Amino acid sequence: MSNPSEGEGRAPRRPPPLLLQWVGPPPSPERPFGLLRLALGREVNVYFLEPFASDFGRAFSLTKLERKDEEPPVYHVLLDGRRSSCDCLGHQRHGHCKHLDSLLLLLDQDQLAGLPAPPQQEERR
Repeated sequence: MSNPSEGEGRAPRRPPPLLLQWVGPPPSPERPFGLLRLALGREVNVYFLEPFASDFGRAFSLTKLERKDEEPPVYHVLLDGRRSSCDCLGHQRHGHCKHLDSLLLLLDQDQLAGLPAPPQQEERR
């Protein structure tokens, strides 16, 4: 006899959907930053999204807006095909995260397409 507590016959747990919403107007060439509400399950956070210069790909910083007195966490996301990455612990541990997944979704929906690429950093000689 099987023990139902062993998880037999149960469907695998699905991750909660990732929901994105711009708070105010989305970024544009004239205003290349914005506030992004990101919801994953019961966790909802607002981030300040801003592009920054990168030697390759497109780079963005996501600053988590919190009501605490401490310095807010900032996550750096690189969109560059298979080399896309984020410097958060989730991405370092699991190879994916909500920050990168969010920006890839926005890119796929052409919501980042109108943003100008930041100027390349000058090479030091």
